[in-house]
Amino acid sequence: MLDTSDDKSEEYTYSMDDAIHDLEAIREALDIDKWTFSGHSTGGFLALKYAVMYPDSLTKIIAGGLCASGEYMNHPGSIYCTDNPNNKRMKGIFSEMRASEVTREERIELSKEWIMMPFYRKDAYYDMLKRKESGRTLMFKIDYFTDELKNYDVREDLKKVM
Repeated sequence: MLDTSDDKSEEYTYSMDDAIHDLEAIREALDIDKWTFSGHSTGGFLALKYAVMYPDSLTKIIAGGLCASGEYMNHPGSIYCTDNPNNKRMKGIFSEMRASEVTREERIELSKEWIMMPFYRKDAYYDMLKRKESGRTLMFKIDYFTDELKNYDVREDLKKVM
């Protein structure tokens, strides 16, 4: 039986480390010697972390929409930076999405507004939706991940494995 962290507990969290340990447990259970890991955005951060934690389990990583440290959140071009003009609205969107009285339709519209913030071409959103396979936005996981990014920095570790 796989030992995965599908729910937060004292032993398991939504941390990147636990997610990577889960992926390793899956790889081992499937009896796969090495595999390729691919990810974008949160998955891209995980790809770098995977390369650092289990370099011998990977043939390669394919990653996009990521940084090797959480410092990007301090850049004024990032919507996560308080100096960015979209930051206040993004925090408002997140606050609204946490509210229990917000309907599913309202959450979808809020999520769309948040997702579109970094797009240079707004019509790219509709192209992305055609390819997107993920489900709803899970704010409790985004909150956990965003908090973890404050200390995320794999730059030095990557030099050892790349």
